[in-house]
Amino acid sequence: MSARAIVPGVVFRAPEAKTSKAGKRYVVATIREGTGDALRWWKGIAFSESAAEALLEIRAGEPVGVAGAIDAELYTPAGGEARISFKVTVDAVLSAKAKPKPRTKQAKVDRLPSSSPAREADLDDDLPF
Repeated sequence: MSARAIVPGVVFRAPEAKTSKAGKRYVVATIREGTGDALRWWKGIAFSESAAEALLEIRAGEPVGVAGAIDAELYTPAGGEARISFKVTVDAVLSAKAKPKPRTKQAKVDRLPSSSPAREADLDDDLPF
């Protein structure tokens, strides 16, 4: 069983579509979470079509939240000290970027001119103020 989490951050490296040896499409993104001493780097991998498409719409530098199964592994780079590698298998993506609204034809609104007799009659009431 793996732990699940929501990882909020900023896309550091633009998401890339890749193809596995078996011919399956997936998307990989690098996400920066936190600042200063609390800075973490996450490798986000999306296998589902919807999550992959959502990740591809996000550009480097944009805020994002990804949800999915998380994993942490200890690794030692050549000639370096041991580090923790964080990975999230992305199931859902929440972007702070507003989605464009679909264009619709707006109905023409007929407005009465301010000096119209019908308009003046609407304003002629018996209110005591």
